Amino acid sequence: MVLRAPRVLLALAGLAVLSATPRPARADYAVDYAPPPKPPEDDFWREVVEPHGDQIRVVLEKVDQIWNQVVSWQNYDAGDPTGELRQRVLDDAWGMLKYARRLDPTRRDVLERMGRIGEESGRTQAAIEALQAYVALLPPEEDPPAEISLRLGRSMLRAGRAEDAMRHLRAAASPAGIGAQALAALGEALMQTGRTADAIDALSPNLGQQYSYYWQNETVQLAFTLAVAYDRDEQITAAFGVLEDMRNQLATEYANRIQQSLAALPLVPARDREYFLALFYESEGYLQEARTEWLHYAEGGDGAPFRGRALDHVAAIDQLLAERLEAAAKPKP
Repeated sequence: MVLRAPRVLLALAGLAVLSATPRPARADYAVDYAPPPKPPEDDFWREVVEPHGDQIRVVLEKVDQIWNQVVSWQNYDAGDPTGELRQRVLDDAWGMLKYARRLDPTRRDVLERMGRIGEESGRTQAAIEALQAYVALLPPEEDPPAEISLRLGRSMLRAGRAEDAMRHLRAAASPAGIGAQALAALGEALMQTGRTADAIDALSPNLGQQYSYYWQNETVQLAFTLAVAYDRDEQITAAFGVLEDMRNQLATEYANRIQQSLAALPLVPARDREYFLALFYESEGYLQEARTEWLHYAEGGDGAPFRGRALDHVAAIDQLLAERLEAAAKPKP
C-alpha cells in the first residue's frame, strides 16, 4: 500500500520552495504607468469660448478645398467647360457657410468666405450683407482688408450702388491695398458712370508701377481696362498702343494670357466681356470675330452704354473688309 501525501501538503511544500528562491527587486519587474495627461487648459477654454469651433473648422476646410478647385478650373480652363460644375460646388460651399454662421455669427473667417463665395456664385445682396457684417466686427481703429473692400466694391457696383462701390474700390486700390486688381475694377466703375476720362486718369499713371519683368494676370487686366477706356474715349491710337506694348512684353504668350486674364476678370456689367473680347480680336486682326462680338455688345440696348462706339467699330471693319474684297477682285498685272 502506497501512502499519498495530501494535496494541501504538496501545495505548502511548493510555496516553501518558492519563498526560499531569491526574488528580484521590484524595479526589475514592476511597470510604472504614468498618470493620464491633463487636458491642456487652452482646449478647455476654447470649448468654453468657441463651443462649435471644431465643427466650424471642418466646414472651413471643406470650403477652402472647393475654392481651390474653382480657382484651378479658372486658371487652367479645364475640367468645367460650361461652368455648371463650378456653380454647383459654389452652391454647396454656400450651404456649408450658412450652417457655420448659424453656429457662430461672429466668426470673421466665416463671413469673409461668405462674401467671397456669395460674390462668385451670383448672390450679390447676400455677399454685401456678409461683408458688411465682417466690417462691423472690426475694431474701430482697424481698416477693412483690401480684399474685403474690393469684393464690397464690385458687389455694390452690381447692385447699382456706384458711389458706394467706388469708395470701397479706392480703398482697395490704395498703396496698402491690392493695386492692379482694384484699379481695374475702379476703372470699370468710372466708365459705367460716364467718367471715362477719370478712368484714364486713374489707370494710366499706375500702369507702369504695377508690372516688372513679369506680367501678372491682374496687371494684364489693368492694362486691358486702360485700353478699353482709351477706346471708349475715342483715342484708338492710344488704345492699340497699350495693347502693342503688352504684345511686345508677352511675346508668344500674348493671346493666351489675354484670354486667361479676361476670363478671370469680374466685369460689371457682364456684357462688357463682349466689348473687351471684341477689342482683343480686332487688335489681333481677327476682324470677323471682332465684328461678331461688337454686334453682340450693341444688342444689349440700355445695358450697353457704349453701343455707339461698338457700332463705329463695326462700320470701320465693314469698310476694311470691303476694301480687301475690292483689292482681291482686281486683276493682277
